[in-house]
Amino acid sequence: MLKKFMSDDKRIRPFKGLIYNARVVGDISLCVCPPYDVIEDPTKYYKKSPYNAVRLELPIDSEGKDRYQIAKETLEDWLNKGVVEEDTEESIYVCEQSYTVDGNKYSRIGFLSLLRLDMDMIFTHEKTKEAPKKDRELLISATKTFTSFVFGLYVDDTKEIDRILRGCEKKLLYEFEEEGEIKSRIMRIVDRDANETLRSVMEKKKIYVADGHHRLEVARKINLPYLPIYLTGMFEDGTRILPYHRVVKVKDRAKAETLWYLLCDKLKIKPLSLSRDDLNEVKTRLYRSQMLSFAILRKEEPDKIHLFELEKFSVDQTLENPLRKIKVHLIHEGIIKGILQIEEHEIDFIPWLEKVDALVKSGSYDMAFLCPPVGIEQVKEIAEMKLHMPPKSTYFYPKIPTGPIFYKYA
Repeated sequence: MLKKFMSDDKRIRPFKGLIYNARVVGDISLCVCPPYDVIEDPTKYYKKSPYNAVRLELPIDSEGKDRYQIAKETLEDWLNKGVVEEDTEESIYVCEQSYTVDGNKYSRIGFLSLLRLDMDMIFTHEKTKEAPKKDRELLISATKTFTSFVFGLYVDDTKEIDRILRGCEKKLLYEFEEEGEIKSRIMRIVDRDANETLRSVMEKKKIYVADGHHRLEVARKINLPYLPIYLTGMFEDGTRILPYHRVVKVKDRAKAETLWYLLCDKLKIKPLSLSRDDLNEVKTRLYRSQMLSFAILRKEEPDKIHLFELEKFSVDQTLENPLRKIKVHLIHEGIIKGILQIEEHEIDFIPWLEKVDALVKSGSYDMAFLCPPVGIEQVKEIAEMKLHMPPKSTYFYPKIPTGPIFYKYA
């Protein structure tokens, strides 16, 4: 049975979150995990705590039961034992995060609420894939719960929403530090006037989906009237987009040996070859270059990095004009899949340069394509034009932790 909502029909609604009982679970930092699609090794989080949210977010098949049934039974067990409990009142929850990227400190504030599923006011920018969409559908349908929230953005030119979130009276629920030294604070808004003002201000705001496209599609498919979502300012300094680099391992070993030579021949340009010690310099050039720029790491040359800067690149003329400006789209579709004929299943996506470097040096991958990031204005333009970038074009950072708040819709 779907939960009943308040009688008004505003787009933003408070909800009674399923929240961790700190008296039972202890250290909350041991109970949270990243969203499912950026977890590489779930066992790492299983070992942290018997109550880690990964057991709901990314369950593992065992004992003749499928993972979705296991997640359902785990949640039921936690509810029965008081590990998680329904909050005492419908709330909008404020989430503050502070973190460091490239030596620079940032902070971000946003809120968790329900958003009416009105697709005329919700804009997406990435293609989805059937396999992860089906996985999320099976999990959400089994548990009747969203264990992680869709991540959305709004434009707050006047800083009105920022002032409401920072200035209103709040009650601290959790304070913890995540991986990557991300400090998080989760609070409940207790100021009713601020609550209603926030809901009114958000009434006509366009929402741009940053992360959670698959969860959004599942909510639509199962006909939920409202979507659990985290919302923050699109142009806030604390909203960062990191690039997703492409790492490639080709199954055809004979083909793998020709990739580099094929690339240089087709592009008809000699790359700038630098030492791997210059990785940060290359990163800066990728970020600042006005040309189509990318860098190559090869397992055959563990001490070198090759920088390509193309003044011209022939693109598919049927491609909508805004997509021609998205460098990661041209690199992914035009070069990796187009020129080199590398299959989608031979490509993995990693946002961290140092990790990419280590994996290629170790021989785990044949080659890496280091990509520049997508700009936030580009995300907005693509979304408003109802176009879509390839999957894993943007890595919004930091992610919203899975836990300590869940949304059970039925």
